[in-house]
Order: sequence, then structure tokens, then C-alpha cells
Amino acid sequence: MFYWILIVISCALSFKSFASTHKVDVIAIDYPPFITQTETRHGITYELLERKLSNLKLIKLRPRFLPPARAQTELTKSDWCLSFYPPAPSEFIERIPLSEDKVLLGFVSKQQQVAWQDFKYFKHKRLAMLRATITEGIQGQLKQAGAVIVPVETVEQGINLLLKRRVDFAFTDNMSFLEKQKTNKEYAQLAFAKTPLLEVQVGVYFNRQCNYAGLLAPHLRKLEVKN
Repeated sequence: MFYWILIVISCALSFKSFASTHKVDVIAIDYPPFITQTETRHGITYELLERKLSNLKLIKLRPRFLPPARAQTELTKSDWCLSFYPPAPSEFIERIPLSEDKVLLGFVSKQQQVAWQDFKYFKHKRLAMLRATITEGIQGQLKQAGAVIVPVETVEQGINLLLKRRVDFAFTDNMSFLEKQKTNKEYAQLAFAKTPLLEVQVGVYFNRQCNYAGLLAPHLRKLEVKN
């Protein structure tokens, strides 16, 4: 009898352990209004991710805010699960769309809307961009073209340098910039370039090597690209 009681207790404990909630970090940098530390819901993109994973009761998401260079370093490891910050391309990483919205990434300046053909346009120009430890991508190409990269920790910091004329261009996106223009008079003197660096879809990066990939994958892949 005592033997059977031990088996029942053991099974109960095993079930409790299996059914317990697992905390999954979502790597992010502070980038309002998409993802931010200053709001209880952590921004538009984070809300979309939570909403899409709302039926996954065994997972509890928690944002892990890092400076850009630190986020990039963390993403070189194999144990992370989700990230709003872009990792280096890999066969194990998927980009999951969370919305149909397209966002333009580019530069703002104190000039009229500039149009450029290639990165040679930025030769000897000072560009405020998010700090990076790996610069083989766009930042590397801009440096090769003769641009001077001024590393910043946030997009807002870069725009403040632009307003003070310490840089010639500052990196941002069209959506958050236009929102800022509505409430910040200083932004009225700035213009988003006619030529963007990139057009991206609002989404999250999923690492299939993470410990909870088996739980996350079915829910992430069935996401509908709707708001």
C-alpha cells in the first residue's frame, strides 16, 4: 500500500512539474512605440506577440531589455527563444510576422526629404545609428562608403544629436518619427528621407534551437497576419 502511495505522489509531482508555467525571455531594445520599458504593456509589438500566444498557457513571456550591442551579443548564443532585435542570419532562425503593417527604416535630417542612389551619398557624413558589435551589414557598408558612424544606445538619443547638429543624419523609422512629430515641435524641422534603408514587416525572430521551441512553434506558425 505504501508503495502505491509513493507512486501516486510521484506522478502528481511529475504532472505539476510538467504543467508548470515556463518563463521565456523576449530580447528587445527600447524602441517606442513598438517596444518600450516605459509602458505597462511594453508597446505595440509586444502586445501583438502576447495576443497571438494567449492560448499557450504553459509559457509566460517577459521582456528582456538590453542595450543594442549587448542584445547583438546575446543573440550569438544558441539558447535564446524570441527576439525583436534582428539576429545574424541562420538556418535555425525564423522571422514570424505579427502584423501586415510595413515599416520603413531610414534616416532623418534637417534638410528637405533627401533622395540618394547609393551609400556614397553619405561619404564624410556623420550618421547616428544604434550601437552594434557586429558591423558586417548596413553599418559596415556605410563605413566602406566613407560615412562616419556615431553609435547611440537609443533612436531618441540619435535624433537629439541631430537636433543639436552634432550629426548630419539620425537613424529611425517612419512610423515612430511621424508620431513624434505630432507632439514634439522640434521634430517639425526634421524630414524623413525619400529613400529608405529597408522596408520591414512588424514581427518577431524565433530561434528553433531554444528549449521551448516545441511549445512555441505550433502557436507562432499559425499566427494570422492581421491586426
